[in-house]
Amino acid sequence: MVRVSQNDISAYVGATREAVAKAMGSLRRDGLIKTGYRQIRVINREALAALAQDHNTGHVK
Repeated sequence: MVRVSQNDISAYVGATREAVAKAMGSLRRDGLIKTGYRQIRVINREALAALAQDHNTGHVK
């Protein structure tokens, strides 16, 4: 589990808090993460890593 806010993430990656919230919502719906107050828990590490790899290589589905 990571203890971090959406504002912290948005500042780190240079995105708006709204964009972070939208992306995290998608990851939640896909069953990759669970979130709570200032915390993120990775549920499916392999799928999250595969998604990141696809994004880095331009093969986003």
